[in-house]
Amino acid sequence: VSLSGSGETPAEDNLSPLTLIFGGQTIGTTSAEPTVTLSNNGQIVLTGIRLQSGNMDFAYTTTCGASLQPGNSCAIQVTSTPHLAGPDSGILTVVDANRTQQIQLSGTGILANVTLTPAGLNFGATGVQISSPAQTLLLSNGSNSTMSGISLRTTGAVTEASNCVTSLPS
Repeated sequence: VSLSGSGETPAEDNLSPLTLIFGGQTIGTTSAEPTVTLSNNGQIVLTGIRLQSGNMDFAYTTTCGASLQPGNSCAIQVTSTPHLAGPDSGILTVVDANRTQQIQLSGTGILANVTLTPAGLNFGATGVQISSPAQTLLLSNGSNSTMSGISLRTTGAVTEASNCVTSLPS
């Protein structure tokens, strides 16, 4: 029995960059769209391309189809639209017939036009078991969104009394 054949270089996928850091983004607004590039540097068609994301604060659009020809690339644009203040992270997974790759996503939701006045309090020297005079902080929400999840925390021998609730309308 005579057999013959030839080998092919497999598809070679390359995803770049593997990390996107969005920095501070005002809650409810959408960031610019940095681009991640998926390239096929091999000699056969890259097949089975799928994208998956599990965090609603990060979204993507793509020019990638289900396959990618050798020598070609496609773009994945990712955005961040934070819904809450504070740090946030996610993963965008790119799956193809060769492997699974992950793009690490991170950003921080920030409130616009929210102020706490004054920025700090100084109680000065107070004797043991003697209460200092009360001081007031004013929390103002000049943003166009309702602040939610407001909570107050004190440390040490400081106590607080507040008329703040868990949310503050714009």
